[in-house]
Amino acid sequence: MTVVVIGAGLAGAAAALTLAEAGAAVVQIAAAPGATALVAGTLDVAGASPAIPTLAWRDRLRGNVLLPRERLALHRRGARTHPYAQLFGGGDEHERAEREVEAAVLRLAGWLASEGVAVAGSLAANRLLPTVPGTLRIADYALGAVAGADVLSAGELAVVDLPALEGWDARALARTLAHELDALGLRKLPLSVVHPALPERLRSETRPARLAAQLDGPDARAALLAAVAGLGAEGRVLLFPPVLGLDTTAQLIAALEAASGARVGEALAFPPHATSGYRLQRALDAAVRRAGVERVSERVRSVAGADSDRLALVLADGQGIEADAVVLATGRFVGGGVEAGAEVVREPLLALPLYDADGRRIDGIPAWRSARKGYGNEQPLFSAGVRTDRRLRPLGSHGRPHHARLFAAGDLLGGFDPSRERTGLGVALISGIHAGRAAAEALRAPVGSTAERGGMP
Repeated sequence: MTVVVIGAGLAGAAAALTLAEAGAAVVQIAAAPGATALVAGTLDVAGASPAIPTLAWRDRLRGNVLLPRERLALHRRGARTHPYAQLFGGGDEHERAEREVEAAVLRLAGWLASEGVAVAGSLAANRLLPTVPGTLRIADYALGAVAGADVLSAGELAVVDLPALEGWDARALARTLAHELDALGLRKLPLSVVHPALPERLRSETRPARLAAQLDGPDARAALLAAVAGLGAEGRVLLFPPVLGLDTTAQLIAALEAASGARVGEALAFPPHATSGYRLQRALDAAVRRAGVERVSERVRSVAGADSDRLALVLADGQGIEADAVVLATGRFVGGGVEAGAEVVREPLLALPLYDADGRRIDGIPAWRSARKGYGNEQPLFSAGVRTDRRLRPLGSHGRPHHARLFAAGDLLGGFDPSRERTGLGVALISGIHAGRAAAEALRAPVGSTAERGGMP
């Protein structure tokens, strides 16, 4: 039996890898990378997020700093339309939710390890990670290149000055970071700017991606290692821009730490310089290939199927593919899973109904009708997505699963704003694994059986 996964971001990769491990024949279809390739480097299962009461930095009553596991419990109970409520329930089963998150992150770490991309963190501790502008992101899990920059475990922070580099101002970063630490009520951290003596070809490079590509080469790497020698001190963290290689980042960081005597980390960087997102996407693609998943680089035009029949897909080039099950991991606006135009908001493959976080159906109406005035206001449009049953099967307009073997994962799931809540990658990982597992179980159930239908009448 064949399962088609539409989408190659974290949700699609997690679903495809889970299915491949279950022994299914998997075809992954994607025309281009989606939002995963644009991430800054944090995983964000339940990182603190401004303006979201259930993802707070401190407990509003007691004033103590909340741990990620406490935020996860608060969010599950308080954000009833969030996918976590569907995946874990909104009750008091905190230990089960934590176990599932930890198991999912361990699986992700295993998938990425062969490509040298590590995942660090836990639900038991916060990480405070500097961004390129100097703000702080409160996270739980992070990719290895940025995890080393955690200011909570640093004795001092030295920002590496590369004055020609686009978007990188070491002095401004240090000044902003000092204000951020004060605003969060944290101890003052000794901050400095260091000036490594790099050769001209590296010192004058303006594009972060180009410098990162150079540092994959042996000559540039040797020059950087020589330049950081002696910059270390006990408890010091050397904070670099997102330039520490594209393909050999883990090896370069280990070599820099050995040469300098300091811990090394990168600042979180957002598009157009989201190097961590590129590395993550590349590692996921490699893991999918190693698992024997067939990859098709094409856009899907439509998906059709009724009841328990096989699902029929039509690609943009006119090719037809039949599948015994389909996982939609098409994302939202970046990936094309949701289209928001002047005339109408829609899910383009099956015309599935879309709902915002307040439960309003918003497909079939213009995008502007789901927008609110004010930069900081919650925007219903950005929480648009499909509703599902407990097995992550999208619901049709009749309130029942659209198809017994159609599943959804990642940002296509409605009821939350992944950017505002900063839970996008957490949802992608966990729902991708859940959708892959549910699809594998559906394949094992007899066609038309109660088990396949999830107990529906």
